[in-house]
Amino acid sequence: MNIGSISFSETVKKFSYRKDIDGIRAIAILMVIINHLNSKWLPGGYLGVDIFFVISGFVITGSLFNYGHGKGLPSLLYDFYAKRLRRITPALLTNIVICSTAVWIIDPQPQISLQTGFLALFGFSNFYLWKISQDYFSPSTKLNAFTHTWSLGVEEQIYLLYPCLLKITGFFNEKTSRLFPLTAICALSIVSAIVLMILPGHTTGGAAYLLPFGRFWEFGIGCIACLLSLHFENRDQKNIKSVICYLSFLCVIFSAVLPQYQNVLWSFLAAPATAVLILFLPHTNKARLFLSGNVLQFLGKISYSLYLCHWPILSLLNLYMKSNTSYLYNFLLLTFFTSISSYFILEKRLKTFLQNKGNVFSYLLSLPLILFSSLYVFTLHKSHNPHPLAINGFRYLPDSYENFPVKHTNFFYCTVEFPKRPLHSNTMEKCTIPPANKNLPTLWIMGDSHAGHLMGLLSQLQQKSGYGIHLVETVGEPFPASGGISSPERQKLWNAALARMKSGDFVILGRIFLTRDGEIKPLPDIENWLQQVGKIASYLEAKNVSVIIMSPIPMFRFDSLYNCAPSQSNNTTCDIKRKDEAKPLNDIMHAMINVQENHKNLYVFDAFSEICPEELTSCSPVRNGIPLYRDKDHLNVYGSEILYKNFSGFLKNISKP
Repeated sequence: MNIGSISFSETVKKFSYRKDIDGIRAIAILMVIINHLNSKWLPGGYLGVDIFFVISGFVITGSLFNYGHGKGLPSLLYDFYAKRLRRITPALLTNIVICSTAVWIIDPQPQISLQTGFLALFGFSNFYLWKISQDYFSPSTKLNAFTHTWSLGVEEQIYLLYPCLLKITGFFNEKTSRLFPLTAICALSIVSAIVLMILPGHTTGGAAYLLPFGRFWEFGIGCIACLLSLHFENRDQKNIKSVICYLSFLCVIFSAVLPQYQNVLWSFLAAPATAVLILFLPHTNKARLFLSGNVLQFLGKISYSLYLCHWPILSLLNLYMKSNTSYLYNFLLLTFFTSISSYFILEKRLKTFLQNKGNVFSYLLSLPLILFSSLYVFTLHKSHNPHPLAINGFRYLPDSYENFPVKHTNFFYCTVEFPKRPLHSNTMEKCTIPPANKNLPTLWIMGDSHAGHLMGLLSQLQQKSGYGIHLVETVGEPFPASGGISSPERQKLWNAALARMKSGDFVILGRIFLTRDGEIKPLPDIENWLQQVGKIASYLEAKNVSVIIMSPIPMFRFDSLYNCAPSQSNNTTCDIKRKDEAKPLNDIMHAMINVQENHKNLYVFDAFSEICPEELTSCSPVRNGIPLYRDKDHLNVYGSEILYKNFSGFLKNISKP
């Protein structure tokens, strides 16, 4: 096969529908759904999206090959976008409108989901998801009903320019060699793959994962597979081709089942294997017949609707139901019912209706419907639901954050996360309140978000006991730094605090001690951090300033606080055994006590026993029907406030004259 010598004027087979590709789609969507249900069941299941990208590149290139010949660029784009509208719009609009309504009814904090859904209507939800992924305080993507639309956004953005690329490279020109477009696609795919490796955020939510620049190569190799398949008539060496086909299929399965931390770089195995599989399947009867089977073919046909429907249902069930057998049953029932309905009513009938009416009608109907749907979602976003269903199990839902008790100073002003939330010239003054009288100490709270979640406690200490307080949270940055060198922003704050400290004051250190994902265990930098704490205690001893370390608190494993609502027995499905939770903390507490024994002005406050008292056999994120946590490891305002009684007594006991 000499690709360089082949042009449109020669006999080339026409691209046609292949049942086996629907079979690959079925495997891809099953991978995605199983992974989303529980990543432990299929660790690499998220790579099903990468498989979809390769298939999309293959199918779209073949479709353009069939009808793009002889058309000018305006006519080509006009036809192409009309086809995309008929294919994508009916199911997408219906899904977003219905699911947005459900989100508004159920979710107590629907804004992020609704903003994502709004932008998904225009194909830009992936950029919004990337933006909010950089914000530490954004809610979990698992609770965003439209997180999954990022991949649709990537496709739509690539297809804005893809027909132009093929036209420019002479793909539709009768006299142009096929070698030039093939070389151009190869070159751009290589550049895209390099960009993928360079971009930050290879895990879910990062730029490499969500943005189209590092994803084009997957569409590109699908395109290359299509170009090769259009001229791949040689039936020789079938045994070798069968072996290659089976090996590529095994690579796809291997990438799905291999235990791994979710990382987009695994696509370098799954995506090329998919392209090779697509290319060689027509020459391998057994594999082709397996993937063309009725069940896989049907699942492949409804894969778009399955993808659209499964995630919002999963997200809303996470908000409204506890994880158990009925949860899984309801998920499967709702997902397949809505997907099958969407496929037959919206994908088949409505698409056929629009196709019969022609391109003009498709544009005239689709564009106003997109605008109407966006207006509806925008209205929901601006409306307030006073009684969301997800919080029905709680007595009430406390605030997640407490504003700093200074006029015109909210919580986030006293949060530094460069460059998003910079350190201002007046941050120190805005986020520091002097004591009620000169005989009372000031509490200087330093650390990451696990210092910041103590704001409820600090407000109580300031308002009820008259203590001075200072808190500026440095997001994701404990203090002191384990390596001894803090960020410039944190160092400026520390220097300013040192200049204001007086005899009898307290420095209170809060930080994250345990891993948040996977197995819960102590973070590896704790020992080095405690050494730095000891150095600070030694320095402050001469100033008669004491240091208090806030111990770790229970780390829970739930995705949504809202399915932790207590039952009649006052237990929740989010409860954890106290003895199991205490195990990873024992080494940390032991190391803290060792450091404390070497410094007269260093103390450890046992916050763990305040949140989970020793007399209990299990720890709960809910007390008396009221949540203590805002997420799985941060206290809300109420949870922080309940520390007040014992912590104020603790301060009085260790206060020095």
